[in-house]
Amino acid sequence: MSAVNSNWMFASRKNNNVLFLQTEDEYKFCHFLEFDTRIQSYISQPPRIMYHIDQESHEYTADFFAYTFSDGEWYFEVKTDSFDINTHKSDKEKYGSIEYDLKKQGFNFLIIDEFLEKNRVLYQNMLQFKSYRKSDIDEQYMNLFKNIFSGYEGNFVRLKELLKIACRLTGNEPEVVNYHAYTLISKGIIEFDVHKMFSTNMYVRFADEGNTNIWNAVSL
Repeated sequence: MSAVNSNWMFASRKNNNVLFLQTEDEYKFCHFLEFDTRIQSYISQPPRIMYHIDQESHEYTADFFAYTFSDGEWYFEVKTDSFDINTHKSDKEKYGSIEYDLKKQGFNFLIIDEFLEKNRVLYQNMLQFKSYRKSDIDEQYMNLFKNIFSGYEGNFVRLKELLKIACRLTGNEPEVVNYHAYTLISKGIIEFDVHKMFSTNMYVRFADEGNTNIWNAVSL
């Protein structure tokens, strides 16, 4: 899609480019693709594909195409929350045919409709941590936080207490400690319940190796 025909733009660090989008819902969905560690890369408005209804050929352009690390290749169609594929026979037939033809070629297809509303809080948390994902992990701070967690039963601690202890141990200002903690949270290394609005009063923990990343939400 050209910039002339787009209403929204999303700067993707994962793709190292800017995506031009048609709707706000597409812009929101970009955050889920960006945060999800299973998604390797993605593009908006991929090349047209052909699908067939009653042996007639039709052209279709998906909203997104994504490569994953181990879950195949996916086409995504982003719809508003009010979209119901069962309401109109033509939509059900169209998207059913698209999914069928894509699966024959080894691709996956998913319609994004109620997903954004169901993950509204998660999206707000993504907005809060989006800028920190650009930062590199400081190994010394990561090990410091990990050691603090190990001293708590169940390894859960309120974030504000974790930050206070880290400030005392390092002698650094809260702004510095917060920056490193939030960088680790943005990458899912320090975990919290992402389906609740973030605050420093929340309980957090250091992610166990092999855990599903807290930011992974796309239905693959």
